Amino acid sequence: MGLIKIDKGIPMPPKTHARTGGFERRYRWAEMEIGDSFEFLPEIVVKSARSIASKRASSDGRKYRVHRDEETGVIRCWRIE
Repeated sequence: MGLIKIDKGIPMPPKTHARTGGFERRYRWAEMEIGDSFEFLPEIVVKSARSIASKRASSDGRKYRVHRDEETGVIRCWRIE
């Protein structure tokens, strides 16, 4: 195997992860009541969605459940407590 090539001059895309507050603004966690749910954006994968919900649960003391519908591929998050 050869060494990985280093590229120069390629601009970095803007941050879009949870630490920028993007998920806080996009997904209205604070407004959710028990039983409420939302669909994650299509580019979010299940593992990331679960991680996002887990971090949010740690910060607000609530509980969430993330599930991917096998037929449609839609990833949804419910507030359960």
